[in-house]
Amino acid sequence: MKKCYRGSVMVPLRCGNDRWGYKHLVKSGRWSGSFDEKISQTVWSGTLTSNRPGERIYERKFAGCPPRTLFKVITNPGAYSADRRIKPQGVITAYKPSSLAASC
Repeated sequence: MKKCYRGSVMVPLRCGNDRWGYKHLVKSGRWSGSFDEKISQTVWSGTLTSNRPGERIYERKFAGCPPRTLFKVITNPGAYSADRRIKPQGVITAYKPSSLAASC
């Protein structure tokens, strides 16, 4: 299990399965050392855009023109629904959103 931090809050990247976690990221062809670093950076200093039960989303944003999201990490701070002993579930997925922002 890899650990990312947001201050004193630990956000784990667990092995998971085909739908979440490390195995999901590998299966989707996204995993690399660079991708790993982007996850850590986004959790550490990204903008928290959603914080509700079962979902916490961190985003690295570009505030220039046009503003856009550079990287997104979706996590579950609660227990994994299929096995309540896994808490927090941690990173579900992470990705670079498509750049379809309107021009300024």
